[in-house]
Amino acid sequence: MTDQELRDLIGSLAADTQRYKEEFAAERQKTEAERRKTEAERRKTDKQLRELGKQIGGIHDKFGKFAEGLMLPSLKRVVRKTFGVDTLDWHVEREMADGRHIELDARGLVNGSRNICVVIEVKSNLNQQELAKVVKKMEDVRAFFPEYASMKLYGVIAAIHTSRGIEERVYKAGFYLARMSDTTFRLDVPKDFVPKEF
Repeated sequence: MTDQELRDLIGSLAADTQRYKEEFAAERQKTEAERRKTEAERRKTDKQLRELGKQIGGIHDKFGKFAEGLMLPSLKRVVRKTFGVDTLDWHVEREMADGRHIELDARGLVNGSRNICVVIEVKSNLNQQELAKVVKKMEDVRAFFPEYASMKLYGVIAAIHTSRGIEERVYKAGFYLARMSDTTFRLDVPKDFVPKEF
């Protein structure tokens, strides 16, 4: 191989290397642009999903408030008649120093010799998962409200709709069940029902 042939070969290799570097850089820019586009689309999708979650949560909250508003007049009458409630408060909340929080849909108190606290939880759709939440909440009531320590504590679940077979579980857990009947609520209590004192 002559010096000229060697120089030509080196020149050709250098030109090929430069061309490969330019092609690699162009491919890299294209890949980076696609990655940025994909990342922007992912962020946009994430934002849309967060917004949809907020909207669904808002609808759920509004339906819950609607259910409570629908039930309020009948529930007042039912708990006053059944328990002799002196005071009835809606949306009772308490937060502990450690940040734990509890919210009761309603609380009725019977003072005097009977000394009773009735906790009412309103559910638009009562199923096993919602029942488990109410059971847990009732177990926590005395910790959040130590002033009820000497009171008899009963639970009432008011539901517009109940899933199949849930009524028996509600009674077995020791809760009263208030259900919609035409335009009012009634408290259904089987003959052998014994309410649980929580």
